[in-house]
Amino acid sequence: MEPNEVDWDFFQAAFKKKYLGVRYLDDKKREFMSLVQGNMTVAEYEVQFVRLSPYAPDMVLSDMHRCDRFRYGLVQEVKTFILASEYTYFDVLVTRCKDIEQSLGLTSRIGGSSSSKRAADSGPSWL
Repeated sequence: MEPNEVDWDFFQAAFKKKYLGVRYLDDKKREFMSLVQGNMTVAEYEVQFVRLSPYAPDMVLSDMHRCDRFRYGLVQEVKTFILASEYTYFDVLVTRCKDIEQSLGLTSRIGGSSSSKRAADSGPSWL
């Protein structure tokens, strides 16, 4: 790289350091490290996982690392079915987790889908 050339990785690192601050970046990395599914659906957990993963690039170096970290934060009911297989592609793992969650009926208990929340919040259907 010539002195006047800046590649994308260098630009991103310099931008984050100058405008986001080291403390902010550390806080986001810690948030990612402590992220677990909890009361979220798999889809909601995936959104948070993908949103925060850029702050911890050393933890998601490859799809396999990404899968391991995602699997770690899953609720036990889903994790039990996932641990029997080795997933190396993140999108395949997430799809399988969503299928398991749905087949176990966990989406209504954990977080709930927006349609089931809407139905519960809107009262009886005859009104």
